Amino acid sequence: MSTSDTLRTLFLIIAFTFCNFDIQAHDYSKVNKPKFIKYADESGLPPTMIEDICEGEDGRIWLATWRGIYNFDGISFSHYTCNSAKSNGHDSRFVSIASDSYHSIWSLTYDGILYLHPNNSDNLMPFLENVSFESIHSKGDGNVFFFSKTGVIYTSTPFSTLERLFRFPSGTVLHDVFRYKQDNVWALTSSGVWIDRQFIMEDELFCVHVTDELLYFGGCSGKIYIFEGNNYKIYETGIPSDLKFIAPIAGTDCILTGSLESGVYTYNLKTQELLELTFPFAGSEFEV
Repeated sequence: MSTSDTLRTLFLIIAFTFCNFDIQAHDYSKVNKPKFIKYADESGLPPTMIEDICEGEDGRIWLATWRGIYNFDGISFSHYTCNSAKSNGHDSRFVSIASDSYHSIWSLTYDGILYLHPNNSDNLMPFLENVSFESIHSKGDGNVFFFSKTGVIYTSTPFSTLERLFRFPSGTVLHDVFRYKQDNVWALTSSGVWIDRQFIMEDELFCVHVTDELLYFGGCSGKIYIFEGNNYKIYETGIPSDLKFIAPIAGTDCILTGSLESGVYTYNLKTQELLELTFPFAGSEFEV
């Protein structure tokens, strides 16, 4: 998922949390405007582009921004900048951040340098400076994966180190990677889907939402894939783009999905009804 799609998804999560959206009935008269709290200079957060957000094991919020890393304790923000032998003017521009289950915060800069913020430390330390990283992937479940520009997938360990899992052929694009039920590692790539080191299907899938029983995938040309056990169903939604984010809407038969290119939709799995959504709540200050 690209940064823009990530930011769009974050906004949608906020909107659906506060809006009490009765999506099954599509009754917009029941939509309540959300309450937004704005934090700025007086709270320690100057104007900057926020690229990514995660929650630490202790409940604090971490931001990856163009000015470095910020930590929010519920009242104010603390600022962390990086020091690196590779400093070239871009190393303060962070694009990804994730928290693992071992109380470490991992962040990635625009130019591929990985940083570690260990538990109870005020230091932001460069990590494996001889390796350039492409992306960080996390579902917020404590599993964090790192994809290097040489095609290697790593994961974090209890000792604030990285374990090398496997390497993909040169030129492979990694869309997403996750661990399912703390067992197999799934990788969604430009060449198809892998489970651990086994290639299982050629279909290109871009995103996933993980539940205890089902896996929801967004695929090419508006296709939704739902996996249950070893079986899967494919739904042709009619959305005119590849699907870059996806989530089931609790208590309904609807899926929230779409992309930056085509917009945001709900798709009813039973009725096959497709509805394009618009959100007038944010105003001009949100980048989505």
